Amino acid sequence: MPHGQSFTGEGRYAAGALELALDTRALDLKAWDKRLATTRLAGSLKIAADAQSQSLSALLTQQGYRIETDVVRHADLLTVKRASAAARGGSLTLSGEIALEPPHAFRAHGKLARFDPSAFFEVPHARVNADITAKGSVTPQWSAQVAVRADGSGPRGEAFTADARALVRPQRVSDLRGRVT
Repeated sequence: MPHGQSFTGEGRYAAGALELALDTRALDLKAWDKRLATTRLAGSLKIAADAQSQSLSALLTQQGYRIETDVVRHADLLTVKRASAAARGGSLTLSGEIALEPPHAFRAHGKLARFDPSAFFEVPHARVNADITAKGSVTPQWSAQVAVRADGSGPRGEAFTADARALVRPQRVSDLRGRVT
């Protein structure tokens, strides 16, 4: 665990099941990954696990920031019921699932509303609205049908719109249909 980061709480193990309730204060995302913005998040994590399923739910906040997640693994399926981050009047929400057995089929949906990536990463300010979907598989070679509809303003305030669909594979994009203005 990165220096200065800590979790406190309690746990219970009975009849093959584990339950943990953890709290944290002054959690700095930059301590975990240098590309992320410096934070002082406080909040809770709840973890439950048994032989068939595991789950994690978390809520972390600081003034102007809110990060939530609800993830479940049951048998051979990992489901992100909801993952969200909100700051500076914008938000990002994600959901999806991936099979844990080959071919690791997945589907995902993301939505950005007035999202400013500089609130979370050390990148220039922007404002992005987007709806993104992806469906595909990881093996034998990953591929995904991806659709993006977006608009907003870039680092210098320039407006943009985009609407695109494509089949995306390693080092290749095909069946690209779209428009960017």
